[in-house]
Amino acid sequence: MRVGALLAALVSLVLCFHVARGTLSELYLKIAVEEYSNTPLSVLGFQAADAAARFDPKSPTAQTQIALYQGARGDSDEMLNASRRALSRAPADARLWMQHAYLLVHAGELGPELEATMKQAETLAPSSHDVHLRHALLGLNIWRTAPDSLRQSSLRSMRFLQQHAPTQFLNALIDAREELKACAFVGTDLNLQNWCETMHARRLQCDSADLTERVQSRCRHWNLLP
Repeated sequence: MRVGALLAALVSLVLCFHVARGTLSELYLKIAVEEYSNTPLSVLGFQAADAAARFDPKSPTAQTQIALYQGARGDSDEMLNASRRALSRAPADARLWMQHAYLLVHAGELGPELEATMKQAETLAPSSHDVHLRHALLGLNIWRTAPDSLRQSSLRSMRFLQQHAPTQFLNALIDAREELKACAFVGTDLNLQNWCETMHARRLQCDSADLTERVQSRCRHWNLLP
């Protein structure tokens, strides 16, 4: 009985220890996220992210947060290493793969790893509007320097969105102020000529320095105010 009671107590202690580590990791992670949203170069935030990863070594979110801080610091190698650690902890997370793609672009890595990363994200979530949207916007951002294979994969995502979520796609282009790039690079491929002409005229109105109250109201309705 004494041995059984001792074993039960040890098991309970181990469980409490793991729960405590998880709770502390979540608390530190919350601090890290809040600090990053305010000051990406926050020393306190980076230390909190590091502490979160130490308390929960299996947390992909903690590693992702470390990657973001390292990116803000300009350390591309450590940024990508942390992002790869996050992927190793959640290899089936399509959004995590797409985020890694963004970090690769941030680091200027436009080679085979980027293409494989974007392909993996779509393989894991072939019907995800969010994944296709992020792919499309990323493709527009690097269109001039991207290899043709990456351009074509981004164009496929745009066509998917045009078919399954056309309003969301066009609104996202406007929100990101990427509609002019879309019109210049893929306007003909996506048959957006009429929309592009309309958006160009609206953008000229709404980007003017002197807007009347009536025009401001119209631009606000179009979601074109800065």
